[in-house]
Amino acid sequence: MITVVMLAKTRRMFHRDHLLIREIARKTGLSRTTIDRWLKLNDGVVEPKHHIRKIATKLDAAESAAGKLRSVPRGKLRLLAPHSLGALSLGNLFAQFMKHYPEVTVTLVLSNEHPDLIRDEIDLAICIGPFAQLSFPSRLLGVATPKLYAAPSYLKRAGIPKSPEELRNHQTLSMARWERNGRYVWELVARGRRQLVPITPTLVTNSVPTLTEAALAGLASRRSAAAH
Repeated sequence: MITVVMLAKTRRMFHRDHLLIREIARKTGLSRTTIDRWLKLNDGVVEPKHHIRKIATKLDAAESAAGKLRSVPRGKLRLLAPHSLGALSLGNLFAQFMKHYPEVTVTLVLSNEHPDLIRDEIDLAICIGPFAQLSFPSRLLGVATPKLYAAPSYLKRAGIPKSPEELRNHQTLSMARWERNGRYVWELVARGRRQLVPITPTLVTNSVPTLTEAALAGLASRRSAAAH
């Protein structure tokens, strides 16, 4: 059974676009016999009636409007990112994004936990951590190299450590995710050699801005990642 809309579309392709019946069959999925039967009446080709022409015109307009909708991104985008990125890096990116896509509404969810995209209804997630541990389709955006930082006031008071081992005698600040079996460990590379250094942090948090402020205030030294 061919619908009125499909009939209008078939007649339009035959009469206006001058397509062959086999080309119409390929585009519509109808059989050649069905197309031929509906195009022919009383052994002659019948021009579309007025209401069929009207439907065809409306169909053209609908297809044009649908094409415009597909070409302009719009709707809602739910994005998840770590607290550190949300506080330090995403504001300018959102401003640029909205200039290009003003009809998209962005909801930003900040969390340091690995997301459940379906449960949390997340469209896009930006994660920091081992790339291989991600359980959903992903793309590497960059690499973060951890480095040690300390305020000049702290180094003046406590001295500059000469080796990783000396860090055990210094006040330190740590991210909560660096805990391993109840201990906090920094993974460092000294002279090309990987070394695990246990620390006893003065402050533990999951907030990079908080660690940064504490380090700048001279509370202790901190380990942080510099992305590149």
